[in-house]
Amino acid sequence: MQVQLTAIELVDYQARYRAGSGGIIRYARETCQGDTLTPYLAAQIEPYTSNATSVTLQDLRRIWQWPPVHTLRYPTQHNKQWFAENPTTPIRNTP
Repeated sequence: MQVQLTAIELVDYQARYRAGSGGIIRYARETCQGDTLTPYLAAQIEPYTSNATSVTLQDLRRIWQWPPVHTLRYPTQHNKQWFAENPTTPIRNTP
């Protein structure tokens, strides 16, 4: 399944009764005015795609990277003894 956004309508309820357009702004793809949706969406997501300092976004980029740069392993039956004997060891030092 693929979901594809073709249009967005924004309603400014305060301007709805003041503006001649009824306070509705429409962004759409392939209209007689051209594609107004793509530049609008690009402007909306730009703070998230260009932000290199956000720790959260850096973590998401690392997690979503394909192929993964790390391998995630869960403790095996043999490792349970190690965990029992090392309950205060930081997780980064696990076998």
